[in-house]
Amino acid sequence: MEEIASKSKNFSGAEIEGLVKSAASFAFSRALDVNDLSKVPDEKALIVQFGDFEQALGEIEPKFGVQNEEFNSHFKNGIINYGEPGSQFYMLQQTLKKLVNQVRTSEKTPLLSILLEGNPFSGKTAIAAFTAFHSEFPFIRMISADSMIGHSGE
Repeated sequence: MEEIASKSKNFSGAEIEGLVKSAASFAFSRALDVNDLSKVPDEKALIVQFGDFEQALGEIEPKFGVQNEEFNSHFKNGIINYGEPGSQFYMLQQTLKKLVNQVRTSEKTPLLSILLEGNPFSGKTAIAAFTAFHSEFPFIRMISADSMIGHSGE
């Protein structure tokens, strides 16, 4: 139960209900003989098992929370620091880690905006996505100009 709870930590009540129904559906399909639908399903196989929940978790994504694929696409092979400790990149990483920790622990700054400045294609999006993904906050989202196409100015 703890593992299922940790994998569904960003699920709303309705999404948890959908997860349970999906797991029950997998259990039911396992107990049903598709070659002979007139047969009564095997009662012992109708028990929802951990594997049913794992399959259901593969189907159902939370509306809120972390979208792994969305973030991983910005740093597919990770981020490799070729600099020495004390380099600009190393200092940037350390500063971002401190800022994440500040938001996590401080009562005065529950929200913090950060602007990364640099040349085009210098890795600003990658470092921002990497930092956000590894912050372990339950709700992170990437918002870009492309994702706003079709929305009104409001």
